Amino acid sequence: MDLSEGNYGVALLNDCKYGYDVKDNLLRITLHRSPTEPDETADQGRYEFTYSLLPHAGTWRGSDVIPEAYALNDPLMARLIPANPRGDLPPAYAWAELDADHLVLETVKKAEDENAWIVRLYECKQYRSNAVAVKFGQPIRKAVECNLLEEEEEPVAYQGRELTFPVRPFEIKTFKVWF
Repeated sequence: MDLSEGNYGVALLNDCKYGYDVKDNLLRITLHRSPTEPDETADQGRYEFTYSLLPHAGTWRGSDVIPEAYALNDPLMARLIPANPRGDLPPAYAWAELDADHLVLETVKKAEDENAWIVRLYECKQYRSNAVAVKFGQPIRKAVECNLLEEEEEPVAYQGRELTFPVRPFEIKTFKVWF
């Protein structure tokens, strides 16, 4: 959650809580609920959570609020993996790259019923774009836009390794991609 003026703001970040509210200049986060219906023992016990205040210059769109929130929730974990002498990847490789800072690549997973990949992105800064692109690390054989149930809806433009599409403010886009 962010409370910003034109040139300054503060974001309240956390790793597991969903209840927020803001009134005037007061940000609040609900840390714990204690419902008694339908289960009178619900939410009892010890809980741990992390939260932080992130002051920033400018608006939330022009700041690092979104990447910092992801860093808090999904910290980067590095591990040394021995080289595979039979592997064919180059020394540097990106599975996917975005050409717009207002897109977040949220999910990459194998398709449920086919030998394809599901790629889900969303627009995070309330921007509209007629053409944004995802560049993959390998050539695309086929790509379709699909719904959240992975049901194909319509073809999407691609050429070589690049998938191009329009996006509306805060829109979620899901693609099924075959390599």
